[in-house]
Amino acid sequence: MSVFQNILGKKINDDEVIQFQNSLNGEATKRENNVSDSYDYELLFKEDGVLFAILNNEIISIKVFFSPTPITEPFRKEFVYGLSYISSENDVKKQFNFPINLNQEPMRADNIYEYENCSVAFDAMTGEINFAEIYV
Repeated sequence: MSVFQNILGKKINDDEVIQFQNSLNGEATKRENNVSDSYDYELLFKEDGVLFAILNNEIISIKVFFSPTPITEPFRKEFVYGLSYISSENDVKKQFNFPINLNQEPMRADNIYEYENCSVAFDAMTGEINFAEIYV
């Protein structure tokens, strides 16, 4: 079990969560959610490409960005299920038996696959992995 799976579902002020946040580079950027009730706020560690979604002071999802975006640097460590920044769309389909692409929009930017409590998104044009997310 990865450290990400260990802290998922824990309170944001839990010692293990604080220790993990301190191991990440840079300061956390907090973004409040005033639109939906799916989460209260997000914490983004942009130097490491890690995003926490928090609801009622509990971590409900963790997203890592594997390729650079205008917001984050690419994540360069082990995440879950052996996913790392070198994974490709074919690897995920063959090795991890992720089901068919969930995003069938004709103008989609990402192909999104889901397995248990993990989603993985790939660039629809290049097949490069964009992000992965685990959730409660």
